[in-house]
Amino acid sequence: MAGATIHGCGSLPELAVTVRRLLEAATEPTYVYAYWSDVDGASHREGTTSDLYDAELEAVCATVERELARVDPAVAAETLVVLTADHGHVNVDPEAAVDLAELPAVWGARDTHPDDTPIRPTGGPRNVHLHLRDGASVERARAHLRQADVDARVLTGTEALEAELFGPGEPSALLRERVGDLVVIPRDRSVWFGAEERELRFVGTHGGQHPAEMTVPFLAAPLDRWQRGRAGRE
Repeated sequence: MAGATIHGCGSLPELAVTVRRLLEAATEPTYVYAYWSDVDGASHREGTTSDLYDAELEAVCATVERELARVDPAVAAETLVVLTADHGHVNVDPEAAVDLAELPAVWGARDTHPDDTPIRPTGGPRNVHLHLRDGASVERARAHLRQADVDARVLTGTEALEAELFGPGEPSALLRERVGDLVVIPRDRSVWFGAEERELRFVGTHGGQHPAEMTVPFLAAPLDRWQRGRAGRE
């Protein structure tokens, strides 16, 4: 976002209209990035097979399509439209979620900050990073997680980095700092802790290695070609 001009939008119609206006007002090569969070929110609340999710997705498609169709043809001839997402979603059963605070061998092994407060897990319910006291704590917690009814892939932070779990290339210093001593990747449920119960109640969630989470749509088309195709369909 370095060098970007940010335009806050309070509604979906405002977002779509703002995109069109920015494209038409540009006097030099311009990149316009727009993100709408309500599809993600609907999935978290009710899952990807819910009426709410379908309604949110349909609303985004209809609103954005209407404004893209109105873009000046001369501008459309020089515009590429890209549609993508930052992740997929998998539906889980909140009743099957694992609360780490109920696993004393894991919860009690957390490392502490300089003021002696325990370091909370980082990551999210579909890839949990545990920051533990020492090597012995790591091995005990790993063994306990494998014995408990968690059904997860449990890797040390080093193993996760060597497996390029977060992408190829040399890990940055920040990534090395943030990756936990243990990384827990559940197969088909959420794993988090009760003090942040909201995330244990999610129906649709993401961040793990299920195909539904890792499959991301990517569509690209010249805007003028899309406008002609849409006009032909109508």
